[in-house]
Amino acid sequence: MSQKGIDTLLAEHAVFAGLPDADIKFIAGCAENVKFDAGEYLFHDGGEANHFFLLRYGQVAIQVYAPGKGSLTVATFSQGDIVGWSWLFPPYR
Repeated sequence: MSQKGIDTLLAEHAVFAGLPDADIKFIAGCAENVKFDAGEYLFHDGGEANHFFLLRYGQVAIQVYAPGKGSLTVATFSQGDIVGWSWLFPPYR
């Protein structure tokens, strides 16, 4: 089984479809393949937003803290979804 490079994975995703190869290679050069275990956090509210995540496997839940209720899941994302758009918009948090 051959593994696809990050540039190929990006080029195959709908969000990046149609971008010139040079742009795909530039974005891929900023990317890394990471794995998170169940229960780990991708980011926390108020933290610096300098990453986004293209989900290849598994699921990610976006949770907020509600006083008196604890953590509430407000959205769930899975394979093919992109999580972490805050890096595009000020104040980048």
